[in-house]
Amino acid sequence: MNFAFGGKQVDNSIVLTDGYKKSESGKVGIGLSYLGYLFSYFLGKNLIDTVRLNLLTKENVKETNMFPSGIGVAPWEKLPKGEDDEIARTYKGSLLSRLVSLGRFTLMEKDGLYLTEGLLYQDHKDGVGDPAITMDKSKKDIKVIWADPEKKTWRSFPSILSFITLTDKNIICYQLYLCRKRFISYKGLSGIWSCGQKVSSNSGEFRVSGRDEGVDSVVFFDSADILSDSWYDMYSREISSLEKLAYALQKSIEGYLDDLNKSKESAKQSMRGFWECIEPFSDDIANYCADSDQTRRKNLRRLFSQIAVQCYDGACSCETANQFCAWSEHRLSTYKYEHEGE
Repeated sequence: MNFAFGGKQVDNSIVLTDGYKKSESGKVGIGLSYLGYLFSYFLGKNLIDTVRLNLLTKENVKETNMFPSGIGVAPWEKLPKGEDDEIARTYKGSLLSRLVSLGRFTLMEKDGLYLTEGLLYQDHKDGVGDPAITMDKSKKDIKVIWADPEKKTWRSFPSILSFITLTDKNIICYQLYLCRKRFISYKGLSGIWSCGQKVSSNSGEFRVSGRDEGVDSVVFFDSADILSDSWYDMYSREISSLEKLAYALQKSIEGYLDDLNKSKESAKQSMRGFWECIEPFSDDIANYCADSDQTRRKNLRRLFSQIAVQCYDGACSCETANQFCAWSEHRLSTYKYEHEGE
């Protein structure tokens, strides 16, 4: 129900609460909104440890200032009888309603099973959401981090973990922020798991199409020092520099293609290949930034520079005279990236 697609798949002619009005189309599930939220949790060495690391206390729930009904009562213990009765309104203000949304009702009749829209919820635009999503409340229009199969989650850690250094918690993932102390004291294999489902919409109909896929990403950490101020500063700089290298690579390839009057679409494929080559080193990037000896981090930069040059050479042939001129004109320089900070 949390990930229900919106649209006319539901029969909204069925209304269980007297006087309640439904639109013709069903609203998308609260785990998706209109693009698909990205959720982040701490990960332990086993299921029990993972659950314990992510449990929120009554005080934690109150601190989010998003759930006036607190943790709430499980729906199987006190089930609403309609879309807008007293039980439904109370339930929508609880944390449990974000875990089990009741966004759809099913009605069993003699001639079949009917699906209709259930409870309607506020979303991030109202400043309310699952604690595991990352919301940016720094401006009037609240933004979130969306699930993006083409941008692995570790590249978004500077935003997801910004609560480490920011005193004003305008950009925050409450799930990680409120459980961080428990994670820091945890002994054993640990990491951050991020997940979500990207969706597309067309005229109010939501579906998975094209490059829409589920996101299931884990980064493992060697130690809890990962959540220190010094680690965060170093990691943010590394990701920023790597993004700049990727941007320079894309512009180099596009410049080459433009000189030869070729479509720039192939540059996107090359960039996907670049990030696929970097992905296996995501754990190393995180862990090397906590190392006082920066040798391994610098070696990674040299490796990433080699990967970027190889991607450029793979995308830009230099067999003919015209190709060679374009290739040499736009050839990627990685010197600044490799030696930044020295």
